[in-house]
Amino acid sequence: MNARIKRLQFHIPLRVWLLLVLTAVTGLFLLFAIWQWSSDRTEIDEALQAYDKVRAVAAYRLPPEGDQSSDLPETIFLPDAPDAVVAADLQARIRQMASAHGVDLMRADGLPLKEEGGLKMTGARVEMNGTLTGIYGVLHDIDTSMPVLATPRAALRNINGSAGDAQADTRLVLDIDIVGFLKLRAAEPAKASP
Repeated sequence: MNARIKRLQFHIPLRVWLLLVLTAVTGLFLLFAIWQWSSDRTEIDEALQAYDKVRAVAAYRLPPEGDQSSDLPETIFLPDAPDAVVAADLQARIRQMASAHGVDLMRADGLPLKEEGGLKMTGARVEMNGTLTGIYGVLHDIDTSMPVLATPRAALRNINGSAGDAQADTRLVLDIDIVGFLKLRAAEPAKASP
């Protein structure tokens, strides 16, 4: 009888132990499922935000070529002036951006006027020499400038000789095309002949 009581006493704690282990494992699975759901939800929210940005860009359309009634704000265009004056003003802005960041402007040549998608573009092919920090500052100024400037072509090369160095004092040469946009002028009405 004494052995039977010992056996019953042994089985009761084992059952309780098994129940606790089963509860702990179930709790861990539940926590993992909640964590997985939370991280999936975060990824879905980020993907939806990226999708909204892409959809907004895709929904924006330039007016058909030749259409002068544009809903684009005037502040994104270069000033309405003779083309040579606008090109000179653009080159002066680029010189100002370069000098503000300690970058040497080695060359600035005008680009030919170009019409595309209802916009007229004028620009400059520029070669600059400066530190990594200075070149980055100039690129940031170009990217955030108003009127809007675009860079359809850019080439960057290291003139220190060590390709692996990415320190702030590394000297770089930036060869870049910078363009600004002019709003097409409305065609003048034809004069009636007498």
